[in-house]
Amino acid sequence: MKKIFLLFSIALTMAACNGEAPAEPETPAVDENGITLAKSPKEVTTGKLYRTKVKGEKFNSAVNLDIWVPDCYTPEEKYPVLYLHDGQNLYDAKSSWNKQAWEIDQVGGRLIAEGKIKPFIAVGIFSIDNTRVCDLMPEKVLTEYFDHEKYTTTGFEGFCKKEIRGDEYVELIVNTIKPMIDSTFSTLPDKENTAVMGSSMGGLASFYAMCERPDIFGTAICVSTHMSVEGETCWAEAVFAYLRDKLPTDGQHKIYFDCGDKTSDYYYVPFFEELVSIPQEKGYTVENGKLSYGFYPGTAHDEASWCKRVDVPLTFLYKK
Repeated sequence: MKKIFLLFSIALTMAACNGEAPAEPETPAVDENGITLAKSPKEVTTGKLYRTKVKGEKFNSAVNLDIWVPDCYTPEEKYPVLYLHDGQNLYDAKSSWNKQAWEIDQVGGRLIAEGKIKPFIAVGIFSIDNTRVCDLMPEKVLTEYFDHEKYTTTGFEGFCKKEIRGDEYVELIVNTIKPMIDSTFSTLPDKENTAVMGSSMGGLASFYAMCERPDIFGTAICVSTHMSVEGETCWAEAVFAYLRDKLPTDGQHKIYFDCGDKTSDYYYVPFFEELVSIPQEKGYTVENGKLSYGFYPGTAHDEASWCKRVDVPLTFLYKK
């Protein structure tokens, strides 16, 4: 597949992770396909945020990307990359649908400035409103592991009425987005330095990406992972079976799970113990640094709750 190469030069001179202000980036050029990397309209409190749009070979919908680099970014250094789903909800609460955001720039920038984590690049992949569930759906969990005769709510019926694009979405990240990021920014492109992160359906998409492409993704961060609509067990059973079959066992991968107990997370609580036990069956432990998980009573299924604890997975990923 033809890669997208953006001709982009970032003049960040005299910059370091001690908080010294970098120079403004040069105006980005236009690549041969007419794609530009421009300043994002979203506001950030630390670092720089850039916007571009991509389209995959199989995933034929155009998708916005917001790419955050820390204040200390310099082309002379190499950085790990974190790919995040629902990219429109990551950086700027004022422009999100519910006026909440993960505040990746604020939390990540603070942890970097405090010397608690290594600098990293964050790539926010926007979801598409009318196809989000179908795009983030772990396709083989639904088609190969889910028992379609065990519907107890109408929630899962809707998943099957539209075209499921979970495999195409993973392909979009692997074959279009990642090559573009690696050719444009100063990255560490190996799997040990490539992570994928999301919440709810994005939690499903994150472990799915790592399981389907363990050669690309070394870590999956799964926040408030969608396990049930209203307490039925059929979806959780499919997820468990898939993870037992597909979770990488080569000792070179890491995974994170968490859960609250309010709003939608209330329905996930009965499944959380088994969810975190499966990686342990496969050799992932807290002690060997391959597993991290947390239960957060009193927290809801929303960006405001996730923002309050996003320092935990970021530290798991990038702790110095």
